[in-house]
Amino acid sequence: MLTEKIRSAVLSATDTRFERYLLYATGILIFTSGMLAGYLLGSAKKAREVVITAPTAEVSAYLTDAEREDIAAPAAPSAEAGSIGSSKRGTKYYFSDCAELKALKQENLVWFPSEDAAKKAGYSPSACVLKRTQ
Repeated sequence: MLTEKIRSAVLSATDTRFERYLLYATGILIFTSGMLAGYLLGSAKKAREVVITAPTAEVSAYLTDAEREDIAAPAAPSAEAGSIGSSKRGTKYYFSDCAELKALKQENLVWFPSEDAAKKAGYSPSACVLKRTQ
């Protein structure tokens, strides 16, 4: 009689423990599948850059004169304009292939034809420039 009670207590405890582990495993599986689905769906929705080079005749009929001038305005200076670049707000200048320069926003870039021009404008050489000139 006592052995029957012990056996039934052990079996019920085992069943409860098994159900608990099964519940944990199910929760982890559902969480992991949700994360995977979110990752796969999120990567498909990444924004793509759209570049408009010139308006077509149909579009230009709807533009105002100011909008036409904005489109016809020359592009911002780029690395072709000079090999030395800096930030408008910064104090250092960089070579056009320095990683620090590539991290700056395009609208904040200032280009110089030479290191002397950058120094005359009040900029000092960055660590990238100093490494190469030594």
